[in-house]
Amino acid sequence: MRLSRVEKYKRRKKTSIIGIKLNTSKRTIKGLLLTTSLGFALITTNSFAFAETDISTLLQKWYLEKLQTLEESLTISVKTETNNQKAILLERITEQTGVSIKELQNYAKNQETVINQRIKEKMEEASKAIQDKNKSEIETQKELINKQLEDTFINNENLNNEEQVKAP
Repeated sequence: MRLSRVEKYKRRKKTSIIGIKLNTSKRTIKGLLLTTSLGFALITTNSFAFAETDISTLLQKWYLEKLQTLEESLTISVKTETNNQKAILLERITEQTGVSIKELQNYAKNQETVINQRIKEKMEEASKAIQDKNKSEIETQKELINKQLEDTFINNENLNNEEQVKAP
């Protein structure tokens, strides 16, 4: 069934966009559309106008929240890093202190052995000097004793000779 152009026009005129037949006049439809569009325009302009003030407030709030969050995260990060660095530094100081103590102990042991060796050498020198002095004193004493013995022998011989000379 083929419709003519006029019939198609009539049918189109009587149906709306949705496909429902309208029994209203053009004027009523125009009024309804005008009212709807004006209401929509008023609502959207008011919401945009209110949205501008809300947007700036919301942006400020968002910015301050983000700034506070960033500050807190930076503070936590700095504290964590500080504690980590302190631990590392304390560990290094402990290691260096241990190494220094070992070096000082080794140095002290070496110095102790050197000092003990020098004391031993001085003791041996002193002992040798005392022995040498004793030997020289003993030698001089022996010489004195020998001299006295010789003198005594000589005196005894002289006495014996004198007695022999006087005895005849």
